[in-house]
Amino acid sequence: MNSKKILWHSVMTVIIILLAVFAFLVIETKYPEKLSGDMSGYSDVELAEIAVREFIGNSSVILEYKGTEETVYGDFYEFSTADGGMFYVDSVGFEISRARFPSDWNEMTEVKISLEDAEGIARDFIAEKTPRSEVEKLETIEGKLQDHGSFKEYSFTFNEIEDGVELLKYVHVALNPSTGDVISYIRLWRETEVSLVPAISDEEALKIAEDQFEGIVVTESDAWLTIQYPEENKQRLTWLVQITGEPKDFIMVGGLVSIDAQTGKVYQVAHYA
Repeated sequence: MNSKKILWHSVMTVIIILLAVFAFLVIETKYPEKLSGDMSGYSDVELAEIAVREFIGNSSVILEYKGTEETVYGDFYEFSTADGGMFYVDSVGFEISRARFPSDWNEMTEVKISLEDAEGIARDFIAEKTPRSEVEKLETIEGKLQDHGSFKEYSFTFNEIEDGVELLKYVHVALNPSTGDVISYIRLWRETEVSLVPAISDEEALKIAEDQFEGIVVTESDAWLTIQYPEENKQRLTWLVQITGEPKDFIMVGGLVSIDAQTGKVYQVAHYA
């Protein structure tokens, strides 16, 4: 190799190193480790990206912005990582609303952790990622081992309950039953905007729900109050009624019915079959 080529390669090497250092400095400057202090110089997407880095605990992780998801619960900024992680940031407060961590399903076939220990891990994770004042109010709504055939997972749902109503303040955590690693996380937190006192009783809600299934012979039923966004972007106090009837032709009959707890309006009927 002649001296000109050697000099050229040397210059290019120096330039590449300088560019890499500059890029590193830009990243470090552009993305602080936490959302704190004066953040007025950042766009909403940049703030959301900072929130994901803080949540993961890795300020240098490479994130790809996938777009904005619009739902009745609000808008969420979506990011992905090269290893398959997915993260959704609530545009209200820039909190992580959903996270799916990279997981090897082949390592989720054995159960080595008890349900009780798994719940403790889930609560510790929530405590690490959310304010303590929120965690203390969360009640365990459901905790179970789910067998999906090719893999298993522990699934936990926590909810804040006030006056017997499940508020729009809940967290769901799924864990690897073999290692205890968190594989997914969902958090929705909205302040209550409606009255928690229903005009429709649970007996009336059960009757309305039963009427949605022609000829059903009810064997089991349950009703509970929740706050939902059944239409548009408005909260509603809602009865969720689960109805189960005698099977017809060996087919399960019934389903879940969503009913306005103030007017009796039926918002949705989800049949078992």
